[in-house]
Amino acid sequence: MALPVNMESERDEWRKIACDAEVECESMEVDITSLRSQLAAAQRRVAELEEENIVEIHKEDEGYWAAVTSRPGCVTQGDTLAELFDNLTEAIQLWDEAKAEMDAPPAQTAGDEPTGGG
Repeated sequence: MALPVNMESERDEWRKIACDAEVECESMEVDITSLRSQLAAAQRRVAELEEENIVEIHKEDEGYWAAVTSRPGCVTQGDTLAELFDNLTEAIQLWDEAKAEMDAPPAQTAGDEPTGGG
């Protein structure tokens, strides 16, 4: 039994709408999967930072700032949490490099050679 012409065209329209909705849902699932992946990565980074550092994160009107209490003077800021975590990783790395340089013995130059006592 064939559908009347107007019902067939309506059915075709609904099939198209359903198909479009399916494509849109697949796109949304990709977006949600991507967001979940980004969230999981951010949570891992926070856990890694907290594991070796005590980090205090503060929310301000215009963004965030953080202090690494295990590294005196190691502070940073970011407009978003993602930017804060990037800056925090860099701040810790730079603090560690500066600390290593300060702890290293001074380099000797040719004029600084010890004289033999005898």
